[in-house]
Amino acid sequence: MGKPLISDAQMVAMHAVMLQLRQAAPRRSAAAAQSAWPIAFLAAALLQLRSEDLLVTAGELPLAEAALSRARQASFHPDLLPFTLACTPDSAAAAAAGHAFAQSHATRPGDHAPLTLALLPVHAPLADALQLAGQHLLPLLAVVRDEPGKPRPPLLAPKNVEVVAVDAEDAVAVCRVVQESMLRARNRWGAVVLRAVTLPGSTDPIAAFGAHLERRGLRPILPAGETR
Repeated sequence: MGKPLISDAQMVAMHAVMLQLRQAAPRRSAAAAQSAWPIAFLAAALLQLRSEDLLVTAGELPLAEAALSRARQASFHPDLLPFTLACTPDSAAAAAAGHAFAQSHATRPGDHAPLTLALLPVHAPLADALQLAGQHLLPLLAVVRDEPGKPRPPLLAPKNVEVVAVDAEDAVAVCRVVQESMLRARNRWGAVVLRAVTLPGSTDPIAAFGAHLERRGLRPILPAGETR
């Protein structure tokens, strides 16, 4: 499976949404901010969802809603917004697998077929959901947010379920991995579990991404009031 290219428009859109999410993010303690969903991951992943897709979250996730609300103006698929469902941490994976099971019976596989994306905490019960996904090749992409600085619990995936770790602070890496994972899930080649990790010593994701855009000869959108 080849690596899909990221267009210039997609790159600029991701950077713009990252800026907007940072401005919208509530103030947190240092510990809470470190364990929250990284804005780089939310921007790079959620902007790829389509209107027929479902986003399942473990509890309310205001920044995810903020990213989706901006997708109409700056996304890979303008005017397409997915459905969202907030569940308890203990039920989110099961709800996502159940919806993906219904999707697999109601639609044909293909590059644009609907899928379910679930954002889950590291200790969310996954075994039954992944077993169902593996048995039926469900269009499911589950993302587990590993806790920075803590040992990652082992994750045993059944047949037809692929587990991939990705640097959640690197928008380019997230975009590429999510593109390939969605292609796999939409075509019923197997479900995917992404482990969203924050590596020690990670740099500021917006500054790093802005520098990447400049190396590509693109002009990143700057925060209000800031000039070069």
